[in-house]
Amino acid sequence: MPNELKIERYIPAFPTAVNQIEKLSRVGPVVAEGPGLLPVLLASHHVAPEKAIYLLPTPSFQRNTNQRRGEWVQRALASRADLEIAWEEWMQLDDQFANLIEESATQAHYTSVRNDGGSDPGDVFRLVEKHFGLVE
Repeated sequence: MPNELKIERYIPAFPTAVNQIEKLSRVGPVVAEGPGLLPVLLASHHVAPEKAIYLLPTPSFQRNTNQRRGEWVQRALASRADLEIAWEEWMQLDDQFANLIEESATQAHYTSVRNDGGSDPGDVFRLVEKHFGLVE
């Protein structure tokens, strides 16, 4: 599925997601993830830059992670005649989508961080805590 179609698919679900996040945020901080939380949609909803951060995979991390997903990946590709070509097209689309999100985040003044999988999860967690002002 081309990235333009992916994006169009997420737009109708955005108001529901934002309403759920707003309800939860009345109780405390909320961590939400998902490709539908597009920077342009957050910006149009006036979400302040300090309230969002995008953690995006590098191409190699995305590929390595998807390779470990095993059976799910095989089912996703099963209908394609050439699995190798299908895999490569899928990874290229994921790479392009991450680039699109990164560019969109930058334009909307949101922070984005590329994760290559080499950082200790605790370091990534502390980076996110610092971004949200939860630690100094």
